[in-house]
Amino acid sequence: MVNITNFIKYYILLYIIINIFIQQQNCYEFNVRAEKKESDLGKLNINNSKECQNLIPSLFYPILILHQNYDKGEKVSTGIQVKIPFLVDPIVGTLYKMIDEDFLNNFRLYYITNTYEFCYFGLSMNYQNETIGLDENQMILSSLMDNKKIQKKIFSFDKFILNNDSIDTILYLGEIHKDFSSNDGIIGTIKSNEEDNFWGFSFNEMSFNNKNLSLIKEDNKLYKIYLTTEDYDIKFPRTLIKDSDIGDLFDNKCKYIKQGYVECENFFNKKDYIPLKLMSKDINITLELDKFNRYYSKNNDNKERININLRGNFIIFPLIMFKQFHVQFDAEKKVINFYTENSSLLQVKKEDHETPKNEEGSSSGLTTFLVILIILIIIGIGFGVFYFLRKRKNKVEKDINRFTKFEDEEDFKNMNENKVY
Repeated sequence: MVNITNFIKYYILLYIIINIFIQQQNCYEFNVRAEKKESDLGKLNINNSKECQNLIPSLFYPILILHQNYDKGEKVSTGIQVKIPFLVDPIVGTLYKMIDEDFLNNFRLYYITNTYEFCYFGLSMNYQNETIGLDENQMILSSLMDNKKIQKKIFSFDKFILNNDSIDTILYLGEIHKDFSSNDGIIGTIKSNEEDNFWGFSFNEMSFNNKNLSLIKEDNKLYKIYLTTEDYDIKFPRTLIKDSDIGDLFDNKCKYIKQGYVECENFFNKKDYIPLKLMSKDINITLELDKFNRYYSKNNDNKERININLRGNFIIFPLIMFKQFHVQFDAEKKVINFYTENSSLLQVKKEDHETPKNEEGSSSGLTTFLVILIILIIIGIGFGVFYFLRKRKNKVEKDINRFTKFEDEEDFKNMNENKVY
């Protein structure tokens, strides 16, 4: 006799296992917002963080950084020093591992406590060799992979949406977004600097305000360009742009103020931004150089401000300059992908730079197809087994009934034969 109840229990258990597997294929989505303020634009912030009111997704930091008073984890070691090439001093703190406290989508991560005003959700590929006391598996991307929270060390920021009181985007974490397997738009791929562990790239030339600047240094090496989500400062090395160059570059309508920004009068000509194009032999991409009055109330003197700093050895562009793109970061292949439907913003000169569309997109689509196919096969087998067992049960019951009927007829016949008249 078949126990149908046990079969149903096993079938439900199988369904739960399949459902968990499907959920693991999906990437996580986090709403990211910067609030518009009276005098400045607020930091980009992951909205659904319970422990940090200001959790900044960081392209420079490799690990989660929380306030010093957050002590809900297991202490791993002290004296941690994380060196960031763009900061003068290393980050010094104590390393913990989360135990019972849930963070975002039940992420239990390693984290460093520090006296910083903000919290940072570190998404860099790695860290510098000068870092002390930190292992690769303690980085956010590696830790999530090890704990099977994500399938790939990939994340992306969708196009920015400019609202009346905020700037919004979505952070996708853990899987290739469908945009990068789409045939509807343009996809450009740029290799990150091979010798670096931070998100950046190099171009041969920059065009701004109808003026071209070579990005080749005196040693014939290219200037490194890095992306940041931590702030909105645009940084140029003094070897590329000097104080005296600002006048010519901005048609003598702007001047460099020592506090770290460029102040202009009527340079934007009532526009919110000026295009800035990066060019190489393989790809051209156009960014937006904003006047930051666009994001908050203008000063009383009606000056236009651009957050440009002339210092350091690198070019650093805030991610908000790429607001018209969906930007994807692939830590496994060390590439940055750009998606847009606007051909005036992105020109790809070689077909082999559409790798995410042809290879990764096909791979992701094939994986999804195989998963669905496996589920359908399992469901089909389940129904087949159920039908077979059900049919077999009915057959056994019929045989029993027929045998019982036969015995009843034999007994009745014997009774008639033995009857005395």
